[in-house]
Amino acid sequence: MSELKLKVGGVYKSREGEEVRIVHHTVGLVYSFLGDNGQAYKENGDYWFKRHSRDLIEEVTSTPKTERSVSQLNPIKDGGPAFAIHGFYVNGDVSSFGETICHNGMSLRDYFAAKALPSIYNTGVGELSEYEIAHDCYRMADAMLAAREERRGS
Repeated sequence: MSELKLKVGGVYKSREGEEVRIVHHTVGLVYSFLGDNGQAYKENGDYWFKRHSRDLIEEVTSTPKTERSVSQLNPIKDGGPAFAIHGFYVNGDVSSFGETICHNGMSLRDYFAAKALPSIYNTGVGELSEYEIAHDCYRMADAMLAAREERRGS
């Protein structure tokens, strides 16, 4: 089997059987390809630094895949985009004032997890694996989002 090389617009199958369309590529990042499932991948389809069930392993060349809705892209309550772009036009159509028209970046959950990283890393260095540190960062981010929702009353 030849080595996989992701491209924007391509549809690929993961080890667990999920079909993922690559929707964005950012030059200069290791995990530079963004899938329509909200996950980032290396150019060769790797999801993680070691074998993982989300790795993309083959290109799907059959029937075109249908687009996912925004609710399908964010199955976890992630707080929405951390740095959304707001505006008036989406593909030439007028949108509501203040409506999010672009989310090519991290979610608020990712942002909160990144902010928690220095504290959790310094506390757990030498005692926790990288995976455990990352997991704890997202647990903290989830707690921050829950507190935010409680404060908003929704």
